[in-house]
This record gives sequence, C-alpha cells and structure tokens, in this order.
Amino acid sequence: MRRWWKSLDFYTSISEISDDRREQAEKVASLIDLNTIDRIEVIETGASQNLGDGCFGLLFAHLANLDGGSFCSVDNDKEVCDSSIEIFNKFLPDLEYTASTSDSIQFLEKYDGSPTIVHLDSWDLDIFDPEPAMLHGFLEFQAIESKMESGSYIVVDDNFMRGTFIFWDWNDGDTEQYEVRQEILGKGSMIYHYCKKPESPWELLGEYQLGPNQKLVLRKK
Repeated sequence: MRRWWKSLDFYTSISEISDDRREQAEKVASLIDLNTIDRIEVIETGASQNLGDGCFGLLFAHLANLDGGSFCSVDNDKEVCDSSIEIFNKFLPDLEYTASTSDSIQFLEKYDGSPTIVHLDSWDLDIFDPEPAMLHGFLEFQAIESKMESGSYIVVDDNFMRGTFIFWDWNDGDTEQYEVRQEILGKGSMIYHYCKKPESPWELLGEYQLGPNQKLVLRKK
C-alpha cells in the first residue's frame, strides 16, 4: 500500500489542489486496496485538465507511473484533451499518457483491455437538471463493467446525499441554495441504486452521508 501513500502525497502537495479535493483523495485512497488488483490499468472519462477543479486523474496517473502501469483519458473536447496533455507532461513527464478525443461511451465500448481502475467524471452535473449526467454515467458504467475483473474498482465523481445543501452559482453571478431530498443526487445516482441490489456484481465501499461533493467507490465482487 506504500505506493498509494506516495501517490497521495504527490497529489496533495500540488498547491492549486483545494482542501475538499485533498479530502476526497484521502478517502478514495483509503478505500482502494491495491492487494485486490495485480496491475494498474486506469481509464478516466472527462480528461483532467484544470487544477482549480481538482485534476483528480493525477492521483491515479502517479500510481500508474510508479507501478509501470497504464493511464488514458477520453473527452469529447479536443481543447480539453490538449490541456490535459500539457498538465500531465508538466507533472508526470515520464508517464506514457494518451488523451483520446471521442464520445466516452463509444470509447469504453470499443476499449480492448481490462482496466483495474476506472474514474467516471464526464458530463457536467446540473443539479436542476441532473438526469442527463445520471444517464450518461450509467451508460459509461454499462459499457466498461463487463471488461473488468473481480477486485477492480470504479470511482464516480459528483454525488450529493440526502440532506445536503448545495450553493449553486449561476452564470449571472447569483447563488441559489438547493437541498437534496432524494437519497442521492449526482452522476452516480443510477449506478448507486444498481450496486445496492443484492444480485449486483458490484459493492459500494465506504459510508455516504450528507456533506460536500463525494466520489462513489465501487469494487467488483
């Protein structure tokens, strides 16, 4: 597990990373047991390209770099992919990294491999119109889950639990308060309910309670 903590130290040492993202990284690292996977093969949907937004892929990329593993991103915006390549070249110049400009669902459907960690972070969540992000996240999940072996992990960004108050900033500068009344609101909502079924081949790890933006962590049984 020492590799995880090296990667965590690397990620949290980046000055632009917010405290919330540092806490997320610590939680994710505590839930993923590297003993359940024999290699690091990572896919990220929604390329990490903005340090101010967390650039969470750098955590997994550093782990892949330490382990001699692979890391790739997919995003439907070429400018985002180009920005991502610049950031990864800056922080991890020895990493063999690819950023593909493509629809993430199609990319995952065509992916020829068996990833051990998948980070789903595409399609921006709109809390007042969350269904498109929910559906897209679930279609990504469906496209890749059968290619993953037992013990592999999926991490899903942007989720809020019942009772959480979200302060939503509009483009005109106004801020609106929104209370989450359903069990979960976020990109992983449909995945969350699917994984809670007894017959699901996936298990949810960790406790999910009201609070800030949370990443779901799933392990294949």
